[in-house]
Amino acid sequence: MAHGLQSGVDERDLYLTRIFDSPADAVFKAWTQPDLLKQWIAPLPNTVPVAELDVRPGGASYIVMRTPDGTEIPLKGVYLEVIENERIVTTDAYTEAWELSEKPFITIVLNFEALGACRTRYNARIRHWTVGPYEGLAAAWPLLHDWIERNGSTAATDLWECYLFGPESSSEPSKWRTELNQPLVG
Repeated sequence: MAHGLQSGVDERDLYLTRIFDSPADAVFKAWTQPDLLKQWIAPLPNTVPVAELDVRPGGASYIVMRTPDGTEIPLKGVYLEVIENERIVTTDAYTEAWELSEKPFITIVLNFEALGACRTRYNARIRHWTVGPYEGLAAAWPLLHDWIERNGSTAATDLWECYLFGPESSSEPSKWRTELNQPLVG
């Protein structure tokens, strides 16, 4: 799997690009089938005991992440656009039935491009409602990779972000914290 990360034109946007050695329908299903989504959506050691997905325009999603101490973080959203095996647009600006969210945080635009029968280019545009401390997140990944190389290690292909504290825990952006996770090889 190859991956890339860049800042968008808008400082609130984050772009992710990855090449998966899986067909587009499999990558799409990882986002749309609850049992598959539960396996990867929460950064470890968190779990996802609940994933209810009505994957259609206007359909609601309800995901609960559970931290090791038992804290449950409910995540509600609505699908704005769904094109099977090609595109998903979802936001937490609405909850079920187009009800406005109290604290909108993110809109996610996912594109799945088949590269032959067994590979997929995955492009994600993560649009945050506010800049807050997330504004430097895209720049943090290259700094982490530089540190890994300077210390003689090799990064594995998997990487993820763990949002330790965000709008759901504090209305003050200066208190939000994101952890970057990059496993090492060997």
